[in-house]
Amino acid sequence: MAATPEVVLISTPDETTSQSLKTTLHQKWPVKTAGSTERTRACLDDSIAVFVLDEAFLDPLGDILATRGGDAASFQILWLGNANTPFAQRADGVLDPDRIDSRAQAVVERLQQRARYDRLLTRFYELARERGHNAATTDTVDSDLESELDSLKRQLDELAADLEDEDVFEIALR
Repeated sequence: MAATPEVVLISTPDETTSQSLKTTLHQKWPVKTAGSTERTRACLDDSIAVFVLDEAFLDPLGDILATRGGDAASFQILWLGNANTPFAQRADGVLDPDRIDSRAQAVVERLQQRARYDRLLTRFYELARERGHNAATTDTVDSDLESELDSLKRQLDELAADLEDEDVFEIALR
C-alpha cells in the first residue's frame, strides 16, 4: 500500500492568512496554497488530506465539496471563517482566522488522523470484499491479502484509540 497522503491545501484569497497558516503548518506537513478557485481546483487530488477552505471561496467551490468522497478525492474540510454559518456546521473542523497561531496545528492534527483513518478504512473494505470474492471462487487463501488485512486492522485500531468516538463513527458512516 502506498504512503498515506498528508498534504494540507490552503485555499484563501488572503495572502497574509495563507502565509500565516503555511508558516504554522509546513514544519509538520507538506502544504500547498491556492489563492484562486482555479488554482484550488487544480490542486485538489488524492494527495490532499486536509482542505482548508476560506469562507470567501464557498460559492465557487460548492460543487467540489458536494463530490467529496466516493470516486472523488477524499479529504477533511477545515472551514476557515465564521463558525455560525450553515456550511461551517457541516465541515470537519472550524478555524477562526484570528486564532490561526494558537489553534491551527491541533485542528489539522485531528483532521490528519481522520483522513488517515478514512483512507485505511476504505482500503480495508476493498480488501475484505476481495477476500470475500476469492473465498466464493476458490478454496485457496491469499496469505498476502490476509497479512495486509491484519496490518490494516492493527493500524485502524491504533488510530481509533486516538480519535474521538464521534470521529470514528462519522467516518465509518461516510
